Amino acid sequence: MLDDDWQAITRGDWSRAPWTFWLRTPPLLLLHPPLLHKFQIHLDTTGRARPLLALVEVWLTNFDPMRPGIRDAGLVIATQLSQHQADKRLATWVAAQADFGLFDPARGPAEVAAALLADPAGPEAVLRRTGLADRTQTGFFAAVLHAALAGLRHRLASFSAGRVQRLLQFFQADAFLAMPVRRAGLADALLLPWATGNSPQPEVRTVIHDFLQQHYGDPRVGDGRRWQGVAPEAIDVFRRWLARATLREFFDVIADRADTEIWRYRQAFWTAVLDAGLIEDAWVLLSRSAQRETHSRFGSELACGMARGFTADQSVILMRVGPLVMAEISHNGSLRAWHHHDSAAPRLGRAEVHRSEIVIPSLGFHPWSRPGGGGLSYSDQTVASGLRHAGSARGNWQTIAANLIRYHTGVTLNSSDYMR
Repeated sequence: MLDDDWQAITRGDWSRAPWTFWLRTPPLLLLHPPLLHKFQIHLDTTGRARPLLALVEVWLTNFDPMRPGIRDAGLVIATQLSQHQADKRLATWVAAQADFGLFDPARGPAEVAAALLADPAGPEAVLRRTGLADRTQTGFFAAVLHAALAGLRHRLASFSAGRVQRLLQFFQADAFLAMPVRRAGLADALLLPWATGNSPQPEVRTVIHDFLQQHYGDPRVGDGRRWQGVAPEAIDVFRRWLARATLREFFDVIADRADTEIWRYRQAFWTAVLDAGLIEDAWVLLSRSAQRETHSRFGSELACGMARGFTADQSVILMRVGPLVMAEISHNGSLRAWHHHDSAAPRLGRAEVHRSEIVIPSLGFHPWSRPGGGGLSYSDQTVASGLRHAGSARGNWQTIAANLIRYHTGVTLNSSDYMR
């Protein structure tokens, strides 16, 4: 454009000009490099707030730190705000720039995100202070959320249950969970910190577990659509948490129906395996009568399947223990185990499983001696029967089962852990 062309732009045109800066592809600021400089001269000359407010709105809406002109336009805004600190119409933006460096693309989103996570007043108060409460559909707010989820993932271990609860109330609002990318990112942030073996405080785990159960559901059942995009490692963490809840609820159900003296030894053993972090997944199969009782006690919260072909009182819990699938059958049922990649191994998560799919040849629980003093080993071949729960009070079957688990996982269970 020639100088005469710039002179022809009216004051009204300049007030509307920011709405054209990123309207096209490529953006107008890239096609006409002097445009932003001329706009700044107009602001310096007139001192009017209206075109500056328009630039603020357009900048926030179209924010992307990699978008041409965003950094330079942010600098123009910051410079103008420093010159209009007494203008009440700009007071929110003046304060946000001073407190958070809002219009610095490298600093603004990160500073606001950090405040969302840590400010004692809560996320909603931070949004009001930064002028973003009514601008949650902007590109800038998307960048803030991206930074907040990354920060949550790295700082979650230091947060109290109350703070986590308050953050989750914020994240579930404003249709946040309706957006697949944000939805997956939140689940990753809540679960991946625990993927390396660390465990949250029980109160924190309860808050996260209940939130995910309510808004994402059980990944073991259904089509998994609500877990789409979530990292497999994160889903594995939640499966372990569900396994803990499933196992304890199974114990509660069976304890009322089985011989208390016999069952307490099995409960103590599997609790020790669970506490050692070895149960990665679990799935309960209840008899029809037990299922009716369970639904009356727990409602629909306990996800489980139906055990077909067993006696009226018998139920089963299938567990993924390292590379093994193990089946504990209540009452007088034997313990069985298979390699998880064995096509004959029962699959977890099925709505119905028949006895004929579980009472099948199992891996042997008794080792054999290697030739030449090479120590003990276990066969990969299945044998006709599983392990009978004999000698519970002396820890007989428990020691045999613990040895098999140690062989396949490398984790030793001490008798003091399960002989309680």
